[in-house]
Amino acid sequence: MPSQKEIEAMVPLSRALELVDGMRKAFYSSLECEPVPVQRSLDRRLASGVSARERSPRFNMSTVDGYAVRPADGYPLRIIRDVYAGDRNKVLLGKGETVYVATGAAVPAGADAVLKIEDVVAEGDLIVSGPSPGQEKNLVYAGSDFEAGDVILEKGAVIGPPAICVMSAAGVEDVPVFRRIRVGVLSTGDEIKNGMVRNCNAPMVCAMLQRWGCDAGNAGAVPDDAGETKAILDDAAGRFDVIVTIGGISVGKKDYVVSTIMDGGEVVFKGYRLRPGKPLLVSYYKGRPVFSLPGKPTGSFTSMELIVKRFVLGDVRQPSVAVRLEKDVGVNAGDFEHVVYVKLGHSTAVPMGYKGSPLELFPGPQYRVSLVSSSTRAIVADGYFLARESMKAGDEVIVTLL
Repeated sequence: MPSQKEIEAMVPLSRALELVDGMRKAFYSSLECEPVPVQRSLDRRLASGVSARERSPRFNMSTVDGYAVRPADGYPLRIIRDVYAGDRNKVLLGKGETVYVATGAAVPAGADAVLKIEDVVAEGDLIVSGPSPGQEKNLVYAGSDFEAGDVILEKGAVIGPPAICVMSAAGVEDVPVFRRIRVGVLSTGDEIKNGMVRNCNAPMVCAMLQRWGCDAGNAGAVPDDAGETKAILDDAAGRFDVIVTIGGISVGKKDYVVSTIMDGGEVVFKGYRLRPGKPLLVSYYKGRPVFSLPGKPTGSFTSMELIVKRFVLGDVRQPSVAVRLEKDVGVNAGDFEHVVYVKLGHSTAVPMGYKGSPLELFPGPQYRVSLVSSSTRAIVADGYFLARESMKAGDEVIVTLL
């Protein structure tokens, strides 16, 4: 963990991600792991690579209904038997012979191709004409997916349904995974504590963490009080692996999260050059990684999506689409990046906040971050793109899908 003299302030997004990657590597290297059955491993993170216990497929397998042939043979071919999926096939194909094989059936020894049933002409027990026997394969070879001992999943991968399919095909029964991360979510502010403002951020943050495979718990709300802020952070550090706080990190007189962490923790970076979400604090408190989010809903969501998600899941690929803007988007000059949330049409994107979107906050082209950041509806969007400068209607943008 860094010393206080190493604190970095208002870092670019690229640097923020670099620092979070370092935190993530250190965190997972010390996290306990446990074996779980493959069928119960969904959304868990692999603590080590997984190797196949057997080859897949186990045998040469037909991908069509048709006739297994030897490439060197010509017509006519004599049909000697039928083989279906599940038949234990011990047939050795001889010269001038063929076997009918169903999709998924084992291809007889000696055969190196399967002719589609619709492509051949049969008369009785003979195939009299069809494609050249060596022209089409229509089979997959034994071990073409993987051989026993091949590494099929890398350490750190998050297990999804396709990974469960692959491990099941490879004969893997139990898989080593990291223990689920316990994350405490803490809200701050008198307005939250006394119910004047509904606490919409904490349920959102907990839901995002749960979707990413964490055990997320609402650690409660703390009023604007230095002593109570310290007490609840102390308690959370004793109960959770990671802490996420919401609010209390700006420059107000009652924003006590920063001062508490400065006194008893170690700051990794304070703020990053991204709007909304600029006043993000990333730190350690009593050895626990802490992500302190801004209190505005869209700012909070943005920091979760770009920073906390990176810590939990790593550099995962997210689906994206190239579309054209329907509106001019004016952003202030400077070295900040702007996260612009959009609703998608037919190959077009309408930025949230502009006329024509479900949320109309400003009439002109200027993108008013403070208004978007305070809105809960701005993030009910199809995706977002990063804008480093003003853009015109018709410009192409790459939208990361949510």
